[in-house]
Amino acid sequence: MGFREREWGLRPEMGPLQAMEGRLTAPFGAAGAPHANLHPLPCSALHGLLGAVLDELDHGVLICAPNGRLLAYNRCARHALSSHPHLSLQQDGLSLRGDPHALAQALLQAAQGRRSLVPMGEGEQRQYLACTPLGASGQVLVLLGRDRAYSTVAFEMFCAQHALTHAERRVLLALVDGQRPADMAESFGVALSTVRTQVANIRAKLGAARIESLMQMAAGLPPLATLLGTPSH
Repeated sequence: MGFREREWGLRPEMGPLQAMEGRLTAPFGAAGAPHANLHPLPCSALHGLLGAVLDELDHGVLICAPNGRLLAYNRCARHALSSHPHLSLQQDGLSLRGDPHALAQALLQAAQGRRSLVPMGEGEQRQYLACTPLGASGQVLVLLGRDRAYSTVAFEMFCAQHALTHAERRVLLALVDGQRPADMAESFGVALSTVRTQVANIRAKLGAARIESLMQMAAGLPPLATLLGTPSH
């Protein structure tokens, strides 16, 4: 199952989608005039297309009513909710464990046109979700954060595109996860000089002058969900 339609489904009267239809079906050329050979998509086709787009994102995306009732969510959100340490579904509504009032308040604020971030958990393990208004519909878009700064699938594609070896992929993954070369050497059971050589090879293949540049490249990869229908979490 892909983008999940709860109770209502995605119907034309849903304001944000109806407004988006106009933006998606009126392409403009370089001179600002619509292309003559392009025609608006039927609402049913557009909704199916939008659902497919959302399912390809490595971000949890949910649509809620101001009271927290869950209306729709994408595949990544469904996967996240099945084992999320802070969020749960209670009587078909989204609930935040430990501080349900914070989420309820953020949903109401979003329905009134104000965006907000909601912290989940404490200390270094703290995560965030965002609540943002969906136009004049009164519905709320809830975006879940990711537990990594990059998409696993996009990372693997990136490594393959630049012909990194298995050992180099392992080192690059450790670098973007914040490990130091000395820690990698101990963890991988190799000499520190070996790790340093692999880092130098990675930098040469990627054209990166500094290790920080490698981390920026990984963080800038598109949020692509896995190819087999499971989010890359």
